[in-house]
Formats: sequence, C-alpha cells, structure tokens
Amino acid sequence: MTKTTLEEVYEATLPSGFRSTFLEADRLRRLNNANTSLLGDIVEDYGSNQLTENDIIANHAERVLTSFLTPERTIEFPGLALCLSDENNLLEKWAARYKSDNDTPSGTIKDPARAGTDDIVFSFATPEVWEQVSGTAQSDYKQTGLTAGSTLNLVGNAGMDEAANTDGSSLSLDPDEYLFFTGDFLDLSEGKSVVTATQLTDVDGKSFGPIDSVLSGRLSGAHIMTTQGTYATASVDIDAKVYEAGDAEIVPLAFYLGPGTKNPALV
Repeated sequence: MTKTTLEEVYEATLPSGFRSTFLEADRLRRLNNANTSLLGDIVEDYGSNQLTENDIIANHAERVLTSFLTPERTIEFPGLALCLSDENNLLEKWAARYKSDNDTPSGTIKDPARAGTDDIVFSFATPEVWEQVSGTAQSDYKQTGLTAGSTLNLVGNAGMDEAANTDGSSLSLDPDEYLFFTGDFLDLSEGKSVVTATQLTDVDGKSFGPIDSVLSGRLSGAHIMTTQGTYATASVDIDAKVYEAGDAEIVPLAFYLGPGTKNPALV
C-alpha cells in the first residue's frame, strides 16, 4: 500500500520503534500480543490462489480507504492507513483478538456479502451496523439543528442517532460484538465543517480528553479529522464540539466484528 505523506514524515523523523500518537498509546499496543495466525481460514479456494481471512480484512478495509478517490485529488485517511501499514497491522491483530476471546463465537471471518449465520462478519460501520448494535433505527449519519458551542452526542446509547442519544450515556456492545475506530472522522457537511473537536468520552469504562481539529476541519476542503484510534468491546461514547450552528454529517471511520447472525441487513 502506498504510504501517506504523514506516515512517511513520521517514519523519517521519529526514533526507531516509535508508534504514532494517532494510534492510542495504551490500548492499541496491547494488540501487538495478538496471534494473527488465527486468521488462516480459507474463505474462497481458487486452487493456487486462496482467499483467506487476512485477505478479507485487508481487501474490505482498503476498499474503504480508496472509496474517496476523485478525479481532482486523492483523499487520504491517515489513521486507517497507519492501521493497515505493515508495521502496525492493527485491524488483523484486532480480528485475531476477537477470535481468541472466549466470549466471541467461533467461525470464519467474512465480509457482509459472504457471511452466513455460522460465520463472523467483518464490516465497515455503516448506519445499518449502528442500527444493529444499538437497536435504534437509523439510515444515515446526519445531525441537524446543531447549536454553536454545544456538545454533539456523536456515538451514544442510540448509536449514531444524535436526537435519540442521551447525554453521558454509552452505546453498550454485546459480548460477541467489537468495534474498531481508526481515529479518522470524515465530515460530509456542506461548506465548512461545523465540528472542530472530538472526544472518546467512554471506551470500555475509560475516558480520554478532547482532541482539537479546528485547522484540519475548517481549512481543509476534505474535512478529515484524524485524532486517536481505539477499539471497544463493551461500551463506547464519542462526543464532538459544535463550532458553529448548522447541520452536520460526521462519519467516524470504524469497523465491526460480530456473529454472522448479526450481519446487518440492506434495510
């Protein structure tokens, strides 16, 4: 995979073995102990060219990474790129942790198009995923009628339904569900971004302070805020600061692992 400019800068200037602070220093480092050899199940057998669980994870994530290429420019997601880099390989390590967890089901990791009821589904966190996890109907990432200086309950007890989320309430995950956040937030709002800071208010009972992204959010036409990556196995609450009044469409780049019986439906 082509390295992002930011990744090349970090590799050139930081001490050997140093990990970027884009990737949360404590929690994600624990994934380095994961046994990725657990991801060797064959998903499709094409003779000499077999598709394994590792391939499914990499291909599905890279599809997200390249989904925003435009004729005018290439838009990069630094957090996701760092997670997929050979040095970090964090999505595969996270998936290996899922397979080794006694509370999660056994099975073969497959993408939503292939996953059956006896499999493990690996998916980008679409609105349908948030609906599956929260039990609250939602079809988009849109948040309307925001007030300047207020808190946007981006992810909460009702998933990404900002109007239904309760202040200070976290989204609860079943023991067989995991979420991985790359630390990238994409603002699809029209015009300038109205959100300038995010905070991991709760990740499995641990809280982190806010990370400001006013310059990348307001100056960049791409409206990409790269903050801090993490993963959740029990609860998650993500808040954002509203910089000016208006409507927003904020997408946290996240991935979901769950049993095939919870493969999100089309509608």
